[in-house]
Amino acid sequence: DSSSVFFSSNRTGTVQIWRMDQDGANQTQITDREGGFPLFVSPDNQWVYYSHGINRKLWRISLKNGSQEVIFDQAKPFFAFSPDGSRLAFAEKRDDQTLLATASPADGKILRTYQLADKKSQLLNIIWMPDGKSLAYISTDANYRNYALFLQKENEEKPQLIFSLVEPIAESAAALAVSPD
Repeated sequence: DSSSVFFSSNRTGTVQIWRMDQDGANQTQITDREGGFPLFVSPDNQWVYYSHGINRKLWRISLKNGSQEVIFDQAKPFFAFSPDGSRLAFAEKRDDQTLLATASPADGKILRTYQLADKKSQLLNIIWMPDGKSLAYISTDANYRNYALFLQKENEEKPQLIFSLVEPIAESAAALAVSPD
């Protein structure tokens, strides 16, 4: 609704999700049993999706009646929602390889997986591009020394290297954002 801000706070003793007006007024706790970190508000403003604070599973809470439920029952270090909320992206481990995976938040089924440029790479962060047709991600080698930003288009098999990250930028590699334009 463009008037609310969702945030995490442990002011009650456990990490819970709160809502407030854009000016910081009317702070209200919205989760009460399984809190965590807000990730996405559904386009119809009915749900807030969040990563559980302890087990890192994907949950959602209804903004109408407060019901909370697990949506994706696999622990992941992070989830990224497509702009329209129809897809999730996350790191998927298979044997000793990390893959970039997309899934449906409606049923948790994996839609597609992509190999990283280096099979031994680790994903640090993923974000959907504003057009919803590609993903940007930061990966690093097994020693966490070489970092790179990649673009993975949905209709292509291989990622495109955007640029390698060097110190001190690499120290902040876990944070990633894209401007809407």
